[in-house]
Amino acid sequence: MEKSEEKQILIKTLGLLYALKNKAITIDESEQYLFCPREIKKITAKKPRKNIIELLECCCELEDIKSLLPEIYETKLDEFILTVIKELETI
Repeated sequence: MEKSEEKQILIKTLGLLYALKNKAITIDESEQYLFCPREIKKITAKKPRKNIIELLECCCELEDIKSLLPEIYETKLDEFILTVIKELETI
């Protein structure tokens, strides 16, 4: 996968995470756009860096985190946002 494609995925991920944090979209909506196994499978086929796939897989677990551990949901969003920013800085 080209770096520009990886950057696009990370920017989309960052936007979705910020939208979730600010309650502009629901987790269900984020799953329709990117945070679902189907989308990850498509992206994995293009062979991006492993860190990107791992991050997206973590984002797929947001619904579980929110329902099972709601007290850490906001913290996890913040962690994922920071992870995306760090990944963007490496491209």
